[in-house]
Amino acid sequence: MQIEDLIFEDDARGYFENMSDLDAFIVAGVDDGEIYYGCAVNPDIDPGREFGALGWLAQLVTRIEDLGFDEAMKADAWQHRSDGRWQLWARAVDLPPQD
Repeated sequence: MQIEDLIFEDDARGYFENMSDLDAFIVAGVDDGEIYYGCAVNPDIDPGREFGALGWLAQLVTRIEDLGFDEAMKADAWQHRSDGRWQLWARAVDLPPQD
């Protein structure tokens, strides 16, 4: 999966309202045997973190393609939604340096 192949929501601001610490959101589901994805990157994050968020989204889609839908949902601990789809949110975290 290439980053440029991801389909993004046109107006992502609503997804991140009152959640400004989150960087990205992805939802996935299966309809008539076809896997579909919806992605959003927080338009207010620092531009330096945007590329990392895009890479995270591409990695998740690639894992679904490699592992299969059901196995990837378990492996990455996706959250099952009441509408039958699955979702994950991402937040960048600065870890202390290793000595």
